Amino acid sequence: MPPVRITAFKVLNRDVRLPRPAWETDEIELGPRDQLFSIEFAALDYAAPEKNQYAYKLEGLTDDWIATDSRRRLASFSRLRPGRYVFRVRGSSSDGIWSDQEARMVIRVRCPWWKTWWFLSLLALAAAGLVFEWNRSRLRRLAAKIRTRDAMEQLFDRCTVSAREREIALLLLKGRTNKEIGEALFIELSTVKIHVHHILRKLGVANRTQLLRLFQNLKVE
Repeated sequence: MPPVRITAFKVLNRDVRLPRPAWETDEIELGPRDQLFSIEFAALDYAAPEKNQYAYKLEGLTDDWIATDSRRRLASFSRLRPGRYVFRVRGSSSDGIWSDQEARMVIRVRCPWWKTWWFLSLLALAAAGLVFEWNRSRLRRLAAKIRTRDAMEQLFDRCTVSAREREIALLLLKGRTNKEIGEALFIELSTVKIHVHHILRKLGVANRTQLLRLFQNLKVE
């Protein structure tokens, strides 16, 4: 039962120079531009090599063995997704006896740089920074306009803030806690929390600090 050896590794039909012979190379890393690669192999049986049979598969791409013969001792793959794959190949002798030994090679395909985790993280941070800066500048512009009670009421009208929510907003601007608001207006604490959430959402602010910043030019008695 002849062993099988990987004899060559090609990218775009060109031999890749490896640090060691292909049959001694356990792992190869490919870049995102290496769209097409192929692996050559051979069984070490020289009695009648034209009768040798082969079967190979690329784990991570397919679980099925692909049969071939001595006329095509080559496996080609293209446009693989980034990830880890294991190429396995086995062969038979000219008498049709399949070997228990197989050759294998790990193939890693790298992500393009714009899909790597660090680039996506930087992109997310940049987007969050832009949103934060936009929201801060928006609050500054709004705060510059809200200097009177009439301006505040106009903002409440545009944002469809209800009468009860306006009462709660005024108490928030005076620095009252949810518990103190509930006691002042004779409503449950859970109801106060719901109203506060609605107020912040309608006014487009994230928390009480931003709410106070929005009305920083307004004197609330």
